Amino acid sequence: MFFFVFCSSTAENGPTRKRQKRSALDQEPLLVHYAVSYDSSVSPLKKIQRLCLGSCSQLKPSNLSDEFTLQIIKNLLYLSKILLLSNSNHIDLIIRRCCRLTTFESTKYPNEITRRSAVLKWMAGLIVDLSGLLTDHLKAFLTVIEREIERDETTVNLPLKSLAQDVFDVFKRHCDIHLIASLYADIAKQRRAKRVERKQKLAILAINQPEVVYRKKRVKQTKRAGLGKKKRMKSIENAKKNRRKKVMKNTTDDNDDF
Repeated sequence: MFFFVFCSSTAENGPTRKRQKRSALDQEPLLVHYAVSYDSSVSPLKKIQRLCLGSCSQLKPSNLSDEFTLQIIKNLLYLSKILLLSNSNHIDLIIRRCCRLTTFESTKYPNEITRRSAVLKWMAGLIVDLSGLLTDHLKAFLTVIEREIERDETTVNLPLKSLAQDVFDVFKRHCDIHLIASLYADIAKQRRAKRVERKQKLAILAINQPEVVYRKKRVKQTKRAGLGKKKRMKSIENAKKNRRKKVMKNTTDDNDDF
């Protein structure tokens, strides 16, 4: 696959190029076609960066299978190592995109852990082999790890919390432990300070603009009530299904006895 990614092609214009583009889309994966045919003058490292971004975009959908997610991690890990070993700055965008994926899932879909788990495993794979080349990116990595370790425990994020702790142990084994401890402490301190500052702003807002706070509280209560209603309706529906199954089972048993 990488041979086709790095090979160059002559630029053509007009209908001939459109026909070639349409036939190429029918014969090869869209991701490879995009990396190859976008511009022949683009450097190989830039094409690898695009492949990495394509792998990140594959993590966006929900309900991904474990096998598919593992393959995405392997592809992204291999390509990221190439960028790191090339001593280029192309890896910076990939690290920012992966960290942004974890933040997006943490805020928008807190009950899902697929993306965060994948990024944590990707981080561990990079640190194990190329820890010396990632010193400048340790703060970005530890910010993701610290957020998951310090998060309140629930049945949903308990496996993620355990994984984050394991990845943190990997960082401590393969990097300077004093540097890791110092960065982690600074990140935790900054997060606590932001939390206190946010609470103070809310308290001041409640005094100066109580109607705004009341409106936000009403929206939250309405949303919570709607979720509770959906949950109750779903439990009632499940109970009805179970009763119907039980009645059908009893009827079948009676017929068998007869």
